Amino acid sequence: MALGPIARALVQVVVLGVSVLSRALPAAYAQAVQNAKKGGGAAAQSVIRQKMSRDEALQILNLSDSEVNPEAIRKVSIMVRDMKEISS
Repeated sequence: MALGPIARALVQVVVLGVSVLSRALPAAYAQAVQNAKKGGGAAAQSVIRQKMSRDEALQILNLSDSEVNPEAIRKVSIMVRDMKEISS
C-alpha cells in the first residue's frame, strides 16, 4: 500500500517539528525572563507609550495643516471611538 510510506513520512515530519519546538520554546521563555529581569519590560513600555508627532498624525490621516478644522477633528474622533468599540 502507498499509504504506509506517506504516513511514515508524515509522522517523521510531525515528530521533528515537535522536537524542535520542545527545545525552542523553553529557550525562548528563558531568554524572555532574562530580558524582563534586566529591565526589558520597562524599555518596551517606554516605546509603547511614546506619543505621535502632529506631522506624523496628519500624514497618517492624509490631511494637511489647512484641512484641520473642528469638523475633521470630530470625524476622526468618531472613527477612533468606533475602532475602540470594535476592538473591545
